[in-house]
Amino acid sequence: MSIDAVSDAIKLDRLIKKWDVQVMATSDVLVPDVKPDVEEIIGVDCKLIIDDGEVANGRILIEGRVLTRVLYATAQEDRPVAGMDAVIEFSHYFDATDVDEDVTVRARGYVEHTDCDVINSRKLQLKHVINLSLSIGKEESINAVTSIELDDVMCKNSGIRARHMVGEGSSETIVREDINLGEDVVVRDILYSDVTVTNLGMQLSDNKVLVEGTLSVDLIYLEDTEGVKYDSYSTELGFTHYVDVDGVQAYMFPEVECVVEEVSADPKDSGTVNIEAVLNVRVKVYEEEEKTLIVDAYSLSRNIRGNQGSFAVLSEAFRSNTQLSLRDTVELSRDAKHILLVRGQAQAGEYEFSGNRLYIDGLLLVRVYYITESGLACDMAEMPFRHVVDSDELKDDDKLDVRFNVSHIAYTLNGNAVDIRYTVDCNLKVYRENRFIYLLSVEESDEETLPEPASITVYVVGKGETLWDVAKRYRTTIEKIKGINELEEEILNEGDKLLILKEIKP
Repeated sequence: MSIDAVSDAIKLDRLIKKWDVQVMATSDVLVPDVKPDVEEIIGVDCKLIIDDGEVANGRILIEGRVLTRVLYATAQEDRPVAGMDAVIEFSHYFDATDVDEDVTVRARGYVEHTDCDVINSRKLQLKHVINLSLSIGKEESINAVTSIELDDVMCKNSGIRARHMVGEGSSETIVREDINLGEDVVVRDILYSDVTVTNLGMQLSDNKVLVEGTLSVDLIYLEDTEGVKYDSYSTELGFTHYVDVDGVQAYMFPEVECVVEEVSADPKDSGTVNIEAVLNVRVKVYEEEEKTLIVDAYSLSRNIRGNQGSFAVLSEAFRSNTQLSLRDTVELSRDAKHILLVRGQAQAGEYEFSGNRLYIDGLLLVRVYYITESGLACDMAEMPFRHVVDSDELKDDDKLDVRFNVSHIAYTLNGNAVDIRYTVDCNLKVYRENRFIYLLSVEESDEETLPEPASITVYVVGKGETLWDVAKRYRTTIEKIKGINELEEEILNEGDKLLILKEIKP
């Protein structure tokens, strides 16, 4: 016979699998007709955009683009350096024969290394080494018993933090701004232009997410003067954009990604350059609820049986957001007269656990654009660093999601060396596999009632037994056993002896 019980549907986003892979993207690109012939490559800068990830026919498909900016030397006296942009599309399949097609695939990554070879004066070959972090998740719902309608029922509970996605949305916005390089500046050509997003902030309201941020703009340009003169300019622009997401309320938790899809810099009169950046703002909003699951139950007077279910979930166990202030030196390959621009990209590498510490190796990829006696040059350097996280909550088999981002960079030229000071935002999420047991239903049991216990029973604790096990066995309560045996804690050891008194009922 069934027993009245209240069940609750618990929604949760289950992280099924997480792993890292490395792929290659290779393509030949033609120099645009309006650009001069290529003599020699000076420098290459890249950004990775992931467009889509899906599961179909037993395979995971990841599609994306590498936005590539190439600075190169030409044979023209009045225009010895030119810049060009190229978009390299790529797609890659991964085996997923054991994955359902209704899962959600998420991917992020970065370009670890790029080779740019000159095939001829009008054609280049780009080879990108791309590191991808992939994860597969699924939204699930379980019906779990949360209360049992019996006066003398004893319940063993377990807490769970259930997180599920309420909704997602994306939209494009265009940021346009005229920036003034100086009244006496006349720009002959924009050689390099880049925009990065920093200081993202979010506010939630009913069905909308307000995204605010800063665009860091960097330019390298050739002035229209007698002879050849290069210069650079950096500034920051603010932006605000709303994204519609159905079901969003102010107490929920957003995740925002702002992707710079396209950048253009067009010189105008009187030292003015028009900057236009196309941003794709992607938002996912989550709700977190603290739920209490009934793991086991028994009645002091009736034979009941709980039908148990279980599920395993890779859930977030720990997070840390910190900043590192670091310093290093780059030795330039040529004599430098002036530094135009220093760009840095931080990457996460290997990690190891040692005691209560987590050591994460990082690498800052630095590009230094500078002026020499013969013209414009670019050097690339790798600057290793290490991030240390102290926490007694970490375990050796935890899965990590590490994101390093350079939020500030400054530099000083000392002779032929560049002293670089930079700040890295370190965002760490730790995931751990947990198995949860819960009651699907409760019913009256046909099993025979336990034999009548003696007035006083001395029970010897077996291996792995808990006070709950003993109390359930003798249909008493944990509090009564603790009181009779003068126990302050619920910890038992194998071989402990407990007194169990028969309850005298009126």
